[in-house]
Amino acid sequence: MQNRHIKLLCALAIIGITAKAADNAHFYKAPHLYRSSTTCWFDGEQEGETRDWLTKLDVSYAYGDAGSCWNSSGDSAPLLNGAGNYNMLYLFQNVQLTPGVQNYANFLGQALNNHEAATGTFGRLSFDGKFELNDFNVNLRQNIKCGFFLEFLMPIREVKIKDITYTDLSPETGIYNKNRAEWIQFLNNIDTVLSNYGLAAHNAQYSQTSLGDISLLIGWQGVNVMEDTKTFDFLALTIKTGILFPSGDRDNENYVFSVPTGYNEHWAWQAFAQVDLGIRSWFVISAHAGIDIFFDDENMQRRMKTFDKQSGYIKLAKGEAEQDMGNIWHLGFDAKFDHFVKGLSALVGYSYTRQEDTELTPKDTIYFAKSVVNSDPILSSWYMHTLHLMLDYDFSVHMKNKKWAPRLSVFYDYPFDGKNAFKTDLIGGSLGLDIRWKI
Repeated sequence: MQNRHIKLLCALAIIGITAKAADNAHFYKAPHLYRSSTTCWFDGEQEGETRDWLTKLDVSYAYGDAGSCWNSSGDSAPLLNGAGNYNMLYLFQNVQLTPGVQNYANFLGQALNNHEAATGTFGRLSFDGKFELNDFNVNLRQNIKCGFFLEFLMPIREVKIKDITYTDLSPETGIYNKNRAEWIQFLNNIDTVLSNYGLAAHNAQYSQTSLGDISLLIGWQGVNVMEDTKTFDFLALTIKTGILFPSGDRDNENYVFSVPTGYNEHWAWQAFAQVDLGIRSWFVISAHAGIDIFFDDENMQRRMKTFDKQSGYIKLAKGEAEQDMGNIWHLGFDAKFDHFVKGLSALVGYSYTRQEDTELTPKDTIYFAKSVVNSDPILSSWYMHTLHLMLDYDFSVHMKNKKWAPRLSVFYDYPFDGKNAFKTDLIGGSLGLDIRWKI
């Protein structure tokens, strides 16, 4: 009977690694590990995370940057060129012209009448830049009783897009070439053109520090100790669900290049499930899946395409549209060596994360055609394959008869393949605290 209790406690300690399934997945960064930190093994008894009223607090920080992306075909591309080269010949198509841009619109329209210019590379630009992220997360879990728990996640992010440049892909020779006076004049005044439509300079650094979207979840964990087999120690299940609140800042329509810190003011319902198979007391393999379903379609001002051949992030026209955010889901698995040397644990994992197409429904259907607006590759689905590595140390093994103990971890999230996504890897660390209110 005593052996059964030891195995049960050990199993519960291992399955306590539950997915965060919150404001975690964005096209501009690798997702964090869809698991939380190791649970303390107080007094060497390997007491589990399902202990009644146990409190777990984790504060983490990660840094990431990227200078390239995967484009809409899944190929590597300059960071800001994921939607393809910017065809400036169509910049003013179906756009209401201001007096300050009439001459530029006339010249680009004339170039379209020239077969060589229209079908070649004249007027094409390739944009590049650098993305930086400082990512903080506060994760609090409070157990209740009988395996039920509440969980709270609050992200805080600083996002930057800087060092923005472009390369002129126009030909060296021909009637329309990169040295044509009217073309040079247009490029020299591109920021004036943008200003006429309420946009900052093309190379203006975008920087924003704000909350991400906060999540509040309720969950349950259970375990079946398998005493009738020598092959496996236990089989466990974790499920949880909750609401994601739109506390993050949306992207900025007054910048050509910007990203939100959350999900653009959308609410979401979240669900997650995980199965854990204990091979030994110190080794477990797990599989998990989760989904964020956005249910609050928002009306907001958006920059939208006015012609199907327009490409890239530069859009002059802006109007009100209903944004139907594509759902985000993930699948993954991992293997964990739990407390294999005193308080040291190690994990290697993999995740596939995907967001489905986002759709805009413009309110002004005369100025904006819905089919044209949604032909924008920027609205298309994105996905990312990510490798997760983690080392974690539990100091409770050195603290006898204590109600609390700290934990320390380091992690690395490496996206190795994707589509419509930045190649932002993350490296960081976490400081955790477990509190058992009764010894």
